[in-house]
Amino acid sequence: MVLTQKIKYMVTELGIYPRHILAITFTNKAAREMKERTRLLLNTKEVPFISTFHGLCNDILRRDIHHLGKNSQFVIMDAADQTR
Repeated sequence: MVLTQKIKYMVTELGIYPRHILAITFTNKAAREMKERTRLLLNTKEVPFISTFHGLCNDILRRDIHHLGKNSQFVIMDAADQTR
């Protein structure tokens, strides 16, 4: 709740555009809840980029991996996937 209030303050009081804000959470559930709370607080469709650390890294890799000559259609496997 604290982070969403800080985001609201940054947008409404400081005039920072939501798309210029990055918020990182620990879990996908927390990211989903924070997005929804922020959307309600700001009363807008435009919300900051809110994600997990792993989600952010995945997005960056998919966007920029072509610079390494790799395909962006890769699959990320966790320990259970590797065992199977």
